[in-house]
Amino acid sequence: MKTFDIKKILIPLDLSENSLLALEHGIFMGKLFKADIDLVHILENHSWFGSAPTQPPPDTEKKLNELISSIKSQLGGKVSLHVKTGKIAKSIV
Repeated sequence: MKTFDIKKILIPLDLSENSLLALEHGIFMGKLFKADIDLVHILENHSWFGSAPTQPPPDTEKKLNELISSIKSQLGGKVSLHVKTGKIAKSIV
């Protein structure tokens, strides 16, 4: 019988209640499999004009940094954050 050998877990994170629940489950799986966690936060431009922002708003950035610190203390530093710009679904893939 084949067993799971999970090395990385990708968790899209928009700080909504559902994404924070997914984060909790991802942390649990990360501990269980001793896997690295990659968080991805997408900045999407909702305007017809101009470009998408390249940095999250200060309050979002602060919350993301707090979450990363908390996760690193739980997993021993095996977490990274990727902030991407573009369409959400396409950027996650």
